[in-house]
Amino acid sequence: MRIIICILFSFQAILSFAQFDYLYSQRIHDTIECRIVEIRPNYVAYIKKGEMAVDVKSTQEKIKIKLFQPDKIEGSYTTNDLMEFFRKSDAKDIIWFGLDFSYLKVCRKGPAEIYDHSLFESMNNFIIDRAKKEFFSLFAPSSFLVISGISTINLTPVREVNKGIDTEKIEKCEDDPFIPLDYIRKSVSRYNINTVQTGIGVVYFYNYINKHEERIIVTLVYFDIKTRTVLLSWTEELGAGGIGAAWHWTSGLLEMINNIKKSGSDFQTMYLLYKW
Repeated sequence: MRIIICILFSFQAILSFAQFDYLYSQRIHDTIECRIVEIRPNYVAYIKKGEMAVDVKSTQEKIKIKLFQPDKIEGSYTTNDLMEFFRKSDAKDIIWFGLDFSYLKVCRKGPAEIYDHSLFESMNNFIIDRAKKEFFSLFAPSSFLVISGISTINLTPVREVNKGIDTEKIEKCEDDPFIPLDYIRKSVSRYNINTVQTGIGVVYFYNYINKHEERIIVTLVYFDIKTRTVLLSWTEELGAGGIGAAWHWTSGLLEMINNIKKSGSDFQTMYLLYKW
């Protein structure tokens, strides 16, 4: 049995994306200095001495990830706090920051399709407009959904980021697109958030839209607002569908929410992966 502990070192919040990571393997009784670039339920990918490596989790192996936490100060949270909120269905102080498209790649769009700032804005607004309908489970506390009960909405930071995207450069087909953890750390550290606001932020990064296959790949991210420490990162490939561009490319988020039900295997995997 192998247990991998991932410790992310951060000297100050603004530089957290440049930090070194360490993988400790009980099997070889050694610590690997590296930089984590991707975390998924079945593997951890990292760069060691300029080369990419992957630690694969088999059904018999256990992976434990402990994200580095700076010294806890008033108004800050740890990954352990977040996991306990999920376990107790007590996800208080969760702030919704919306959909970040800054890393988006679009594959095989049709000649009449437009992926630009107006679409990004409409998708973000659509979720808020349907908060009491299709996306009710995100905003209403529930004992069955671990990522429900968002208490505050602040779309300003992602709106600023999305407006700065060069939409002429987002068309690109990739076999397995993912967002490096370094990029996520850097992005949340640069969000323009009121310095007095505290709590846990939740944001979806859109990795990929594949029109030909009607699929999206998104990364769900929770981060501590005060320290900008990434607390959890979770990537999934989801289906797309529905009338209207905004609903078509956000409907898959409901599938992801349902996949992470408290009693579901995805939540159990997530909890075992990050709880330490």
